[in-house]
This record gives sequence, C-alpha cells and structure tokens, in this order.
Amino acid sequence: MVGNLPRSASPKQRHAFSIGVDHGVPLRVDVTPNGAIRGMIAGLPPGSQAKVSGMMPLDGIIFPSRGAAVEPLQPSIGWSTYVDSDFAAPGFFKQGDLCVLSGVLRMRDWNIQNAATWNALLTTLPTACRPVDGRLIFNVDNDDNAHRVDVLPTGEVRWIIGKRSQPWISLSGIAFYTDSVKNPLPLFNGWQAFKKGYRVPSFKRQGQYCAVSGVAFVSTMIEHVATLPTSCRPNAELTFTVNHHDTQWRIDVRAR
Repeated sequence: MVGNLPRSASPKQRHAFSIGVDHGVPLRVDVTPNGAIRGMIAGLPPGSQAKVSGMMPLDGIIFPSRGAAVEPLQPSIGWSTYVDSDFAAPGFFKQGDLCVLSGVLRMRDWNIQNAATWNALLTTLPTACRPVDGRLIFNVDNDDNAHRVDVLPTGEVRWIIGKRSQPWISLSGIAFYTDSVKNPLPLFNGWQAFKKGYRVPSFKRQGQYCAVSGVAFVSTMIEHVATLPTSCRPNAELTFTVNHHDTQWRIDVRAR
C-alpha cells in the first residue's frame, strides 16, 4: 500500500489508473473505497516489487469522491459494466467546465484475442461533457499495460492502441475542461501545435485547479516544451504520465 486517503476524499468504489515510474515500467495504481492507494508493477511476479526502485508519481490521479453526483455512461456494443467486481461503473462527473470520467468497462465475451468484439468505440459522452475545441488523448489502464484512449468533440470515447492483457479497460484518469483554447500555451524550442483536429496546447484554471491539455509535436526532442503563466503554476514540482501513442512519457511541471 502506498498511502491512505481520509474517508471524505475516498471514492465510493475502486478506480484503476496507469502511471509510469521513473525507469519506464508501467504501474497500475488503484484507489479503493477505504481510501487505500495501492500500486502493482505490471508484469512482475508477486514479491518482486521491492527489487524495483524509482519514484512513483501520483500526480494526475483524479476521481469523484463518494459524495459526488456521478452520471452513468452507456457502454457501446461489445462492452458492459463490470458488475461482478468492486470497480466503479462507467460514469462521468462534471463540476463547472471540468468533466471527469471514471469506472471500468468489460468485454461482454471476455475474449481479448477477438478483435471483432473489442469495439474501439467504448462509450459516447453527452453534449455537456465533450471537448468542443478539439480531440484529446489520454493514458488509461488495462492492468498490465497502458492504453491510448481519445475523446472526440462528438463525444465518442475511442480506444486507439494498447496491448490487451485483460478483458476490461479503465476510464479513470480521463479529465478535461470542455473548452480551453481561449488560453493558448506558449511553446518553446521548436514545439508546435499538432492541430489536425486535436486541441491546441492550452490551459485553463477553475478555482485552484489548473489543467493543461492539447497535443504538441517536435521534430527533434528538446525537454523544455512550454512555460505556464504564474497563475497556473504549482507550489512544488509535479510529475505526470502522458500518452505517446503506444508508449508513456513523463512530463514534469516545475514549481513557481
């Protein structure tokens, strides 16, 4: 167990997230109803976790607490709610312009090798919970592996790529403001907006919560991507796991 949350900050049901430790090994982190935060190194046998050292970033783990009014999401054809587990059902929670997805979808036939029943369309979001200014990319959990899932302005939540190891996929970790481009993020060192229908790199602050979103690209990798304005900077350095199509990347946000 990594840590324990107070009851007021705990979820009603279990949520699964995919993060990356600093040596590149994918890590599944679960947050349980009793507040426990539990991590498991993917692909390693029981008892071997102690042999793997590295930072475990918890930044980016966001979920509705037990008192939140979570609205259900309808699974697409081939998917269902994982009713015979303690995972949260697929749903969304909206606060202001911030939309937070959560829960787990399970394949109806349990056959992860059957590409015909692994429907790329996972669910569709209602109009009030869609990124109106461009497509977004997220990193989600499939137990042993991280998967890429995109959220489209049409509300479609689509699986894009990822090695299938279990007949379920988590929606937890998908959170975004419905619009963000009014605050474009200045990019540095050759980084540019990817465009092509994706949200341009931008940020938005609501209360004390600041979110960065969008897709950027560069021809030659340089670490410094962008600089946030003073109003959208943390008091201490944060580490996030983001998606890079079929892999995960680490992105740090420096302190004020």
